[in-house]
Amino acid sequence: MSTILNSSEDNNNNNSNILNQNQNAFATTKSNNEHHQQIDSNVTNKFLTEHR
Repeated sequence: MSTILNSSEDNNNNNSNILNQNQNAFATTKSNNEHHQQIDSNVTNKFLTEHR
């Protein structure tokens, strides 16, 4: 029985670690997207300024 309980606890820990990794990956992706949107905006503004 202890083996099953330990296995369940290990699974919970693994799932928690995977969830944390997914949340970190999502946060990184969101940050990268926002950064690229800012770059796109800067490039667009530079283009418009130069071509008015």
